[in-house]
Amino acid sequence: MLVLSLALVLTLVAALSTAVAIYDGAAGGWVAWGEFCDRQFFNESKGKWAECAVSCFLQAAKNRSAKAQRKLARVLWLLFFYNEQCDLAAVFKKGAEALPPWLWIPFVGEMLQRRDTPEGAVFRPLLEKIAIEYPQAMFARLRTCLLYTSPSPRDRG
Repeated sequence: MLVLSLALVLTLVAALSTAVAIYDGAAGGWVAWGEFCDRQFFNESKGKWAECAVSCFLQAAKNRSAKAQRKLARVLWLLFFYNEQCDLAAVFKKGAEALPPWLWIPFVGEMLQRRDTPEGAVFRPLLEKIAIEYPQAMFARLRTCLLYTSPSPRDRG
């Protein structure tokens, strides 16, 4: 019985993967496939599943899916698992370039806080694009981040 269900799951995975790959504009399919990959990453902790989930969520957001836009926070959370074995940073960088910068405005504070982490290097081009196109959205968050991270004049002296 377990073997049959495993075979069925593998068949369903192959069918969904093929369907999503054939029709690139199916945002709901990309979200469903990304959620499946995300669950597999949670269960198995293999980097390939995280890469797949990030790629799927970004592809769905590119197709203007409201549900995928809510998954962008999950994409940033998955980037915490960045390491040399899995190439999450490259997948994120490639997918994020195709998205409009206004989608990332709610996450500017988090990206600024994580700019000094290993995965933070991928945020720089995105933050620069937001700063150029939407400077008013960056000002308050950047000022707050700089005030809390830089030493005060009393600490320097």
